This record gives sequence, structure tokens and C-alpha cells, in this order.
Amino acid sequence: MRSLRLWQHTLRLWVQNDPPRLVAAVMSLLAVPLVLVGELTHQWPYLVLGLSYGVGTALLALVCELVAPSTQSRATQLAALILLVMSINGFVHLVPTL
Repeated sequence: MRSLRLWQHTLRLWVQNDPPRLVAAVMSLLAVPLVLVGELTHQWPYLVLGLSYGVGTALLALVCELVAPSTQSRATQLAALILLVMSINGFVHLVPTL
């Protein structure tokens, strides 16, 4: 029970101090399963939604680093650019199959 309260307290502080990072984390956590479901079942709505979350997460990370640079700004920018390129590449390969 004590660990649950500690986890809840940490989450509450995280939400209060850095809401954009929480939004990026939730979008990333939703993007991965949606892309996997879309690839496994060949249903394009799941794939489009997952790739859209990927693009949104990447753009959010880039904007956040531009506004308030962190200590790992280069690594964050590189990861965001890789995610953005992969998501856009997914859209490019998805369009001919529709």
C-alpha cells in the first residue's frame, strides 16, 4: 500500500510540474500498441491512429525542447526526429495500400 501511495504522489508531482511530458508519455504508450494491432490485423484505422500519435509525440518533444531545453536536449531531439521520420515513413507506405 505504501508503494502505491508513493507512486501516486510521484505521478501527481509529475503532472503538476511537467504536463507536456505526461501527454507525450501517454501518447507514446498508446502509439506502440495501436501500431502493433494495426500491423497484426491489417486494419488501417489502428495504424493511422498509432502513427498519428507517433507524429504528435515527436512534434511535442521537439517543441518542448525548443521552448525549454533540458540537459539531454540532443538525445531528445535525435529520438524525436527518428520517431518523426519513422511515423511519416509509415504513412507513406500505408497510402498505396488504401
